[in-house]
Amino acid sequence: MQERRDRGLCYYYDEKYQPGHKCNRLRIYLLEGMRVEELHDTFEETFEVYQEEADTVIQVQKRELL
Repeated sequence: MQERRDRGLCYYYDEKYQPGHKCNRLRIYLLEGMRVEELHDTFEETFEVYQEEADTVIQVQKRELL
């Protein structure tokens, strides 16, 4: 990138970059969403896994203290 900048070239093409330059590179973006219900279910499942791990750690620490 620095070499292209030093040479005054567009980041994507071997064309000179100048103020007002519009790159003709075609870009496609995809945004994928989740329904609120799916997001909530994913959160609940993740929380349950972490809660189980935390409970296990607490039980081990209690045993070590006794």
